[in-house]
Amino acid sequence: MEPSALGFVALPGVLAGLGWLGVARALKDAGRRASALPWLVALAYVAGHAGLSGLSALPLGVTDYLPHVALLAALAATLEARQRSPVRGALVWAPVALGAAWLLVRPVAAREPLATGALMVTLPALALGLSLWSVRRGNAGRGASAQGLVGFAVACSVVVACALSGTLVVGQHAGMVAAGVAGLGVAAALSRSPLDAGPALTVATTLGWACVTLTWFYAEMHWQVLLLVASVPPVVALLGWLLRARTALMQAAATLVLTGLTGWRALAVSPLQTPSDDAGGYDYGYGYPSD
Repeated sequence: MEPSALGFVALPGVLAGLGWLGVARALKDAGRRASALPWLVALAYVAGHAGLSGLSALPLGVTDYLPHVALLAALAATLEARQRSPVRGALVWAPVALGAAWLLVRPVAAREPLATGALMVTLPALALGLSLWSVRRGNAGRGASAQGLVGFAVACSVVVACALSGTLVVGQHAGMVAAGVAGLGVAAALSRSPLDAGPALTVATTLGWACVTLTWFYAEMHWQVLLLVASVPPVVALLGWLLRARTALMQAAATLVLTGLTGWRALAVSPLQTPSDDAGGYDYGYGYPSD
């Protein structure tokens, strides 16, 4: 990775951390702070994306839609924070999850029969819902710095799964997500603020899901790698329940173990060793296939 690219990957961490410190100091109302936090991660990611890949009003490839996904997730998290029941929150997220999945998989889903294409959109949307619930459940009752630690560990598993599955491009974008979460965690530890990082982790989780979705549909991610990286949020939730939300280090350690297994399996079935013979004509640069 070139030094300039590495700088843009790290940029969201700096911006998210500084933004956290600013929100903690400037906004006293808990509701306003909860509404601002999702935008910290989203805008920090968009800034990193602009530096690394540029921004386009008319995206030419599916990775160009990642900023749109980030902003949609921030909007959904903001609206959800105003709801008084989990059911209403789920109703806010349902169209966002389906819309984000449609943006990301449309090039491949459009080539399939209607029922198959609909399934290709619906299943990733359901996976996003499970991931969001799991990360929230696993971080319930924790301080912001502990939430950041667990969120960073989860994001690292996405980086490893994508980067070792034939796409350093998406791995870099996942790295920006991990950097943003790390920046939040460090800023939270330094400021000792009582802010809840949950809304911000919602955006990070959505972006991590988007990176895995892109790698599965357009690169060389093996199904074993997909299952391992997909198991990370539920394991976080399970440990959070078993440990009564007291030991973030145990969750982070378990996540890192799964990350190691993910990397091992990804290397074992590396596309450099076992090139795909059924790429289907899709562009590994994540552009829309030409007809």
